[in-house]
Amino acid sequence: MTYNGHQEDIIRITASDGTFSELAVFPSGKPAAPVFLCVPALGVKARFCEPLARALAAAGFNAACAELRGTGTSSVRPSRRVDYGYEDVISLDWIAAAKAARERFPDHPLYFLGHSMGGQLAALLLAAHPEVAGGLALVAASSVYWKSYPFPHNVRTLLGTQLIRLVARAAGYYPGARMGFGGNAARTLMTDWARQALTGRYRPRGASMDYEKRLALMEKPVLAVTLEGDFLAACGAADHLCEKMKRAPITRRHVALEGPMGGSGPHFEWVKRPLQIVKIISDWITMIQNQGGHP
Repeated sequence: MTYNGHQEDIIRITASDGTFSELAVFPSGKPAAPVFLCVPALGVKARFCEPLARALAAAGFNAACAELRGTGTSSVRPSRRVDYGYEDVISLDWIAAAKAARERFPDHPLYFLGHSMGGQLAALLLAAHPEVAGGLALVAASSVYWKSYPFPHNVRTLLGTQLIRLVARAAGYYPGARMGFGGNAARTLMTDWARQALTGRYRPRGASMDYEKRLALMEKPVLAVTLEGDFLAACGAADHLCEKMKRAPITRRHVALEGPMGGSGPHFEWVKRPLQIVKIISDWITMIQNQGGHP
């Protein structure tokens, strides 16, 4: 497939447990241009990020869209017999996606670009493996700790996340397609998510490390963008995630999306009309370069 005169690449990624998915790559054709590995929200196919990836490529960056396990081109689907959690996505799928992106663009600086749950998981991945990427851009991404939201969204967050946890436990997986939120997802993934919403701390099941400590030690630059009217990733919730990265140089931006708003609201609309956010990301990369960061 071609776009703006460039060829889109499809790379098959196989995790160490045999699960596979596709990585859609959008090269800019510019020497040494930074690479953004885009990681999506819960229940969102990687293909949803195509407008964002194309806009990044048009702005002179390379972009790649990774898949969330159980969604889109992923070879597995959540069920009573197919379970996975945060740790599987971080240490199996997205570490493999990052490796594939680095192999596709050797000698290019790599950054994660995380949306919603994808932003949380990308932050944990970078904290656990800081050698993998040079930094992290978070857009409409936040902690889901219920106390970090304003009233009444804090109560809704608490009740909603814990209800989803109970449903996932009873059904053996989370039937999000029927419940109208997040798409189908694995029981442990939603349990990890709901536990963090209740306690404020990242304690994924099966993790061999303390992610809270790793987040506190991570020193890579972070851009955190919140959107006016986005109650899923509210300012206070984004701040709660940023506050965990005590040593990281964090650039915070809160913006109102320009133009008409679609029915999905700002939490998803920015991906469909990404130019405003891509400009913020581009300015952030320029700032890093001026401060002596990656070329």
